[in-house]
Amino acid sequence: MPNRPFGSRWGEPPRANIGSPTGRERQNHVDRHDPGHRGGRYRRMEAADQLARAGVIPAVGHTEATVEQTREAFGRGARILPHAFNAMPQLPSREPGPLAAAIEDGHLVMELLVDDQHVHRSLVRLLFHVAAGRIALITDAVAATGCGDGAYRLGSLEVQVKDGRSRLRDEPDTLAGSTIFLRDALRLLQQYGVDESAAVAAAALVPARVIGSAAPIGLLGESYAADVVIWGEDWAPWWVFADGKPLVQPSTQTGGNS
Repeated sequence: MPNRPFGSRWGEPPRANIGSPTGRERQNHVDRHDPGHRGGRYRRMEAADQLARAGVIPAVGHTEATVEQTREAFGRGARILPHAFNAMPQLPSREPGPLAAAIEDGHLVMELLVDDQHVHRSLVRLLFHVAAGRIALITDAVAATGCGDGAYRLGSLEVQVKDGRSRLRDEPDTLAGSTIFLRDALRLLQQYGVDESAAVAAAALVPARVIGSAAPIGLLGESYAADVVIWGEDWAPWWVFADGKPLVQPSTQTGGNS
């Protein structure tokens, strides 16, 4: 959600009954946060109610919401905290904000970007210690991913990538996404000493569950989809299967033994 206190007023949604909005309509609905828009009659909590009723999973992130506001949002159907630790208050002792609410909630899933830049490894280990099974790995990858250093665009923003670090060209102290692949996050978690099964669950099972996927994905087991990646010791893909059929075989990939 936009980077304002979650309880602040925002613009009126297009209709009282959202129905089944497209992805663009959902984004417009959330982004329309100008307090002066059509009188600003709707509050974000009411928006969370409408989104949840429409089958959309509300998320609370990039916000200065208080812990009380965040708890209320969770009670109204918000189930995800995007980009844990980023663009939000950290954990001050008196006003802990959304992070504390997310950690103490036993069902809330926290997205975590593990790239050795956005979140210190000690905090990554701490989050896996207190909330294992509720962490979903993300990459926040920009167009530069896999393309090397240089100048790129992130929407309307100019981005400069140097040594794999993506930053705003006009604000070089501001990170602008990342250039990692998900396997890079798994490799880093292994280096941090995070339990391997917890790391893999954060990459597959937890994301599948939080989106409420009706498809049997995210786990190796009977009746689950036979979409499988077998990793080498250095987290390079060694075998890739889709619907039980090999797409990438060891003869065409490097990456060591499985």
